[in-house]
Amino acid sequence: MAALGIPRRESDPKGLGMIDKLVCARDVLEGKVHVILAIAKDEAAVPRSIERSFPQPELKMRVVELDEAEGTFLLERIDS
Repeated sequence: MAALGIPRRESDPKGLGMIDKLVCARDVLEGKVHVILAIAKDEAAVPRSIERSFPQPELKMRVVELDEAEGTFLLERIDS
């Protein structure tokens, strides 16, 4: 399982959007999400920009836990 946190700041609208998408997946799609791996141009930058991204069509996950206030979540891998 992967536990990740997304900063909940007004200066990070992309992070807020990700949490919103996870809420939608949890509430509408039985928690199922597709995975896209992203490489940051500069990991220290705020907000970060994506240098490259790699869709992972064989990797599906489900939202197990989601704390909207803290911006943290837990995903588990599922079979397609």
